[in-house]
Amino acid sequence: MGKVQNEMSEAQNEMIKAELTVIAGDALDKHSPTPLYYQIETLLEGHMRSRDWLPGDKLPTEDELCDHFDVSRTVIRRALLNLENNGLIWRSPGKGTFVARPKLKESLIQTLRGFYEDTIAHGHTPRTRIVEQGPRPAPESVARFLGVEAGEPLFYLKRLRFVDDVAHLLSETYLRLDLCPCLREMDFEAKSLYSVLESECGLVIKRGRRVVEAVAADEATAALLQIDPGSPLLLLRSLMYIHDEVPFEYSIGMHRADRSRFEIDIIRE
Repeated sequence: MGKVQNEMSEAQNEMIKAELTVIAGDALDKHSPTPLYYQIETLLEGHMRSRDWLPGDKLPTEDELCDHFDVSRTVIRRALLNLENNGLIWRSPGKGTFVARPKLKESLIQTLRGFYEDTIAHGHTPRTRIVEQGPRPAPESVARFLGVEAGEPLFYLKRLRFVDDVAHLLSETYLRLDLCPCLREMDFEAKSLYSVLESECGLVIKRGRRVVEAVAADEATAALLQIDPGSPLLLLRSLMYIHDEVPFEYSIGMHRADRSRFEIDIIRE
């Protein structure tokens, strides 16, 4: 029994050594006006950016970092908190601190690009799987936004969107068939919705309004997004208008909170 414990202890020590070897060359300038926590934050982030540490890799413990940098736990905790707030790491009580997967930056207000265009613009590879597509009677809650009668045929599109082959977003979209009847014939796994609207229907989205709220994933949504039920989602409700202020598209997008980060421009008028 003692031999097994010693072997386990030696293996753990080797893992710790391997983790610390990566930062062996890191040193703080304790005479610099730059705060120590910020120096540590910058050094650790550098290892993530240079891919010395990959998504899912475990970081050294707080005690190990304190010993390595010869600083207090308060300094280390502030550096880690900043990295966590910036979405670069995540912490699991009792398990440790891990490198997070990079979050996709999405334009919430600045532009009116669709998901496909936005993903390409940020250097990622999008993919779409159609969950459901076809005419559907307008629910009362949707009809009032689109200015149609409840029960009037709309085009319904439910899509599971992937970024670099990881499930990222589940979207439900309602569009007015009376303004673009050719939607029935389109393959939206291979085509961008907004590109089709412009090229096939001659319609251009002019402006829109979005509302964001935090929700928990139900079982059906969690299964599609490959996450646990109850996981946090960012839910976006969008109403888009074409020319002459005509409402045309109403959509609900459920974004994985662990994979999304929205940027918002704020202007004081």
